[in-house]
Amino acid sequence: MKKKRKKEPIVRQLLMSEMATLGPERFRELLKTCDREEGFIRPVDAAGVLGVSRQYVSELIREGKLRTWMMGGGKFVSMREVDELNEDMGREAG
Repeated sequence: MKKKRKKEPIVRQLLMSEMATLGPERFRELLKTCDREEGFIRPVDAAGVLGVSRQYVSELIREGKLRTWMMGGGKFVSMREVDELNEDMGREAG
């Protein structure tokens, strides 16, 4: 059974800081995306989860295998997509 991962607290804080600039409709949309994607992590953290280099994560982003979201001036990737890649690579995310 797949374990549901908690969202990264920093992402919630970033979303809250973006609320004023996004407006209520876009903010709600971004919160729904955060839920659907099972949270977001920085690409450098995704590299650690996947056991690969940051450069390889950048390559995955360029190839469209990982999508990015900009929040609070930083780039984030989907935890759901990282988990899926990890399964495809024969590893269990954790």
